[in-house]
Amino acid sequence: MLKVIAVQRLQCHVPAPELSVGWSSVTGMDHGGSAPGDGDDRRDPDGAMPGPAGPGPAGPAHAALAALAVMASAVDAFGDAALWSLSDEQAREAARDAFVLAQRVQAVALATVADLDSRPAAVPGARPGAGGQTFLAHTLHRNPGQAAADVRAAHTISPGADPATGGLPRLGQALAAGQVSREHVAVAVSVLRHLPKKLLRQPLTPQDLAAHGLTPTGDPLPASPAVDGKGDSAAGAGGDGGDQTGRRRLVCQGDLIDHLITEHSKRCDPGTIGQLTRYLLNAADPDGSNTFDPDAVTRRGLDLIQDATGMTIINGQLDQHTGALFRAAIDAFSRPTPARTPNRPATAR
Repeated sequence: MLKVIAVQRLQCHVPAPELSVGWSSVTGMDHGGSAPGDGDDRRDPDGAMPGPAGPGPAGPAHAALAALAVMASAVDAFGDAALWSLSDEQAREAARDAFVLAQRVQAVALATVADLDSRPAAVPGARPGAGGQTFLAHTLHRNPGQAAADVRAAHTISPGADPATGGLPRLGQALAAGQVSREHVAVAVSVLRHLPKKLLRQPLTPQDLAAHGLTPTGDPLPASPAVDGKGDSAAGAGGDGGDQTGRRRLVCQGDLIDHLITEHSKRCDPGTIGQLTRYLLNAADPDGSNTFDPDAVTRRGLDLIQDATGMTIINGQLDQHTGALFRAAIDAFSRPTPARTPNRPATAR
């Protein structure tokens, strides 16, 4: 049973302004158009990436492409604006609105990535299940590690993502509204991967919700809640995961984590969200008895990247057994770093 306490004591920043247009306006598009991403590298003679496609010979553009064209036109118009003529107050407003809009555009981009990755034949030559990553890496020139992270984030925050298996649909909705940033999503997705799925699937009880001062729809409890464990449980009415207003109900521990991460992301920086998510991991299994995850081996990976100076950047994740072997091998060849002097650079291994 997940017990989270003292979350309210986190030091947070002022929440981002809320916008009236939510996730449904971003992803509520008809999928009847042609499959995006045929693998072609369509560039103009100067090497610039192409803008959104306009009407083709067969008729008007798909609604999604038309919306992207409108967005591109708005960005072009902004480039002609004289920012120097803004007042100080207007400059602050412009910086805030531009940042919020950038996060909403990130949600649009991730929605297209999730859609592309779900189409088995959309990217010719791609390995099965790697269409989105292949397109991002080879057509849009994202590095392979970031391309994989983008695809993972796109699926994790999609509207249909299941919190019981690590999905964060509420966080995705907040990103689409500009209430959280892409960095919040990256931190939450990265840390949440360490939570065993069996913990996320555990059902919530009225006592669990009362401990966090929440109703099954995520609203704060009244000042004097009457929670005795005999009323409607979190997994009760609304078996489809929603209530009469369309909001998702808090049914399992994954729902609670999604809700807590989303609400704190609206008023905290990404670093604080990383601390919160790691705290949730520890709170979910304080004695470590349930932390062992038999599926951990499927998340193993190791990336070795050489930067422009020749330095090797290492990033990866190992299961418990492989990690122990790796640490033992490294320790056997390690020694303390000697002191640096002007005439004697450090040479430790």
